[in-house]
Amino acid sequence: MVTKQQGQIIAVVIAAIVATAAITYIATRTLHTTGIIKSVGIEIYTDITLTEKLTSIDWGDINVGGTAYVDCYIKNTKNTNITLSFSTTNWLPSRAQLYLSCNGDIPANKIIEPKQAVKTRITLVVSEQISDIEQFSFDIIITANEYVAH
Repeated sequence: MVTKQQGQIIAVVIAAIVATAAITYIATRTLHTTGIIKSVGIEIYTDITLTEKLTSIDWGDINVGGTAYVDCYIKNTKNTNITLSFSTTNWLPSRAQLYLSCNGDIPANKIIEPKQAVKTRITLVVSEQISDIEQFSFDIIITANEYVAH
């Protein structure tokens, strides 16, 4: 026979288990997205042999508070030295950019010679504060800027 006090303890333990399960569910919620890559003056590849062009990224499912990345190779197709710049645009929904950040590890001052390719990692970080966004999309723009020595 269960006493009243034991019944209360069991109820508290069950409530704690349910609360923990709810918190775990929220903490492991995933988001799904794909992104278009637009490039100007360069070509972007998935492989070091520069044979498979990269035109979009399927980030797959990402946990809240998680990070995903894609390694790629950026080739200078111009006849001059360049530097690269990285930006994002066309976020859908637009408030997604408040909770997500996407960056490339492209050094702003890295000079890339004609026909040279550099390995780059594009990283997407999802804030733990994200809410009410299950799917999103955005465009990544990587631009070749002509390098002029001073």
